[in-house]
Amino acid sequence: MKNFFFYFSCLISTLIWAQSDTLKTVELETNAFLKPVGFQIKVLQVDSSELNNRLSDVLVRESSVFIKQYGPGNLASISVRGTSSSQNQVFWNGIPMSSVTLGQVNLNLIRPLTSNSIQMIYGGGESGAYPGAIGSSIYLNNVLEFKEKNTFSYSGFYGAFETYRQNGIISVSDSNKAIMFSWNSARSLNNFEYYNTYNETYLERSEAKQVNLDYSLHTALKLGKYSQAKLNILISDSKKDIPRPISINVPLQKQIQNDETRLITLGWNYHKNLKKGGIQWGHQKLRNYFDDLATSNKGSVVDINQHFLQSRLSVRINEKSKLLWSWDSEFANVRSTGFESNKVRQLHFMNLGYTYDFDPNFSISLNLKPTKLDDRKVDILSNIALEYTSKNRIKIYGHISNNVRYPTLNDLYWASGGNENLNSEKSIQVEVGVEKVIKDIYLKANVYNNHVKNWILWQPQSSGQWSPENVYEVQSSGIEASLQKSLQIARKTRIDLHINSTLGRVINLESRKDLIYMPRRKFLYQVALINPIVNVQVLGEFSSSFYITTDNTAYMPQYNVHNIRISKNIRINKLNIRLNLEINNMLNADYQVVANYPMPKRHLNFGFIFTQAH
Repeated sequence: MKNFFFYFSCLISTLIWAQSDTLKTVELETNAFLKPVGFQIKVLQVDSSELNNRLSDVLVRESSVFIKQYGPGNLASISVRGTSSSQNQVFWNGIPMSSVTLGQVNLNLIRPLTSNSIQMIYGGGESGAYPGAIGSSIYLNNVLEFKEKNTFSYSGFYGAFETYRQNGIISVSDSNKAIMFSWNSARSLNNFEYYNTYNETYLERSEAKQVNLDYSLHTALKLGKYSQAKLNILISDSKKDIPRPISINVPLQKQIQNDETRLITLGWNYHKNLKKGGIQWGHQKLRNYFDDLATSNKGSVVDINQHFLQSRLSVRINEKSKLLWSWDSEFANVRSTGFESNKVRQLHFMNLGYTYDFDPNFSISLNLKPTKLDDRKVDILSNIALEYTSKNRIKIYGHISNNVRYPTLNDLYWASGGNENLNSEKSIQVEVGVEKVIKDIYLKANVYNNHVKNWILWQPQSSGQWSPENVYEVQSSGIEASLQKSLQIARKTRIDLHINSTLGRVINLESRKDLIYMPRRKFLYQVALINPIVNVQVLGEFSSSFYITTDNTAYMPQYNVHNIRISKNIRINKLNIRLNLEINNMLNADYQVVANYPMPKRHLNFGFIFTQAH
């Protein structure tokens, strides 16, 4: 099978390198050269008035996204359309950031302000997707332009609970080279007041301090008229105290966790007329240290070293046909105090995609992706997708795809409960969407259905030990709808309205019970007043109640959270100053997203951004 992969890849690359055309591209960098047909693509905006410093702050604005938040600065994991956190992928300039031991990434450790292109693709079968991206793929990229331009920006953020953040970005570019350097630092005591439902008193959160520091460097250099080289470097460190659940009413020593990320990519891209190709090497080193000072056990350490090799090639065969070929290899070596010995993992997969344009308004796409992990058998992933725009400008799109998620190394080899006999999770997904602009109102709706077999769940055994098993067959289905409207109320004043809503359900097909931490309804709104004097935004989130036990006997109540953002722009020559004021949870709601981990009540933050370009 390995020889088949090699010879078939060589044959395809030889055939398509000989063709040529101008490609419609989307800024997915190394993950896809062709804009995926038939998939919902969201361009995620990092609003400077919100001073977003965590990826979770951005994603929480999507109605089909549920952020399982353990409190400010602590673990935040993602669920999209009822999928688990391990069934979603986050990429940084083409490199997947999910841990091979846990299968997920902590969204509170990723700083979106340093990425100038953030996009999210729902579903898991598009050409750039990795195996396991059943719910979504999130791409954080740094797109550099070869223009005569120098830019400097600095932002500061001061707020409640002794919170301080700063961010700086320096960009220098000309017609042949581009450099972007950024840094982030953040600290907070998170000593907010909360209501303890067990003793029915208001208390102050303790042992919840966090400190973060990261640096990133991005450089691009023209090597000729048609090619360029690019280097990306990320260095990130996080230290935090992990607070106890409020159900523990006795004082205990704190828990601490340190996370380190070192990531580097080096790539080469070529684009001439109808041919576009590229290759990228990447290395990621992750280190995690956890210690519970209330026990005599030694702290646990996880060291992950990963190497990536990615290649992409896309061309147009003729006036109506386009072809995309890609190859990805991933090599991981892991040392963990939870394993009896070091573990290695190798993942290889190829994608062959074909798009046919019947006319400028109707396209169909097919992707085949043979995938192999270690000594497991080859899985064939695929999708068929289409897009059609009618004469009255109604856009209809959809896809049918399948995907696979392999067990994590912890699932397989954890010394006190791993299960080496686990099967891979396998999914079949269907989505249909429609978009329409009526006058100046933008409407969009999507219907989706996701069926997953062999759902992996850790659960207690008769011995009292926890171990993972393939226990569920899960179905997630629902409908998403959104509305955008802009109303001009004066010459330089307008009101922007954005409504986003999801209605869906995620069930275990055997018991017909809801999965835990999966709200059936979520509603978001944003109203913004834009004028030259001051900008005001009011944002709200409603989540229905959701179950926290598999037998659906216990649940978290519904919650409503409303925030307000006020910003003012001041321009002095080439210096732009933006002042921001945030009032979060302005109705002072007591709520929890994860049981026994309270969220802050009403609190204020102030920030500023200085930007100078010449």
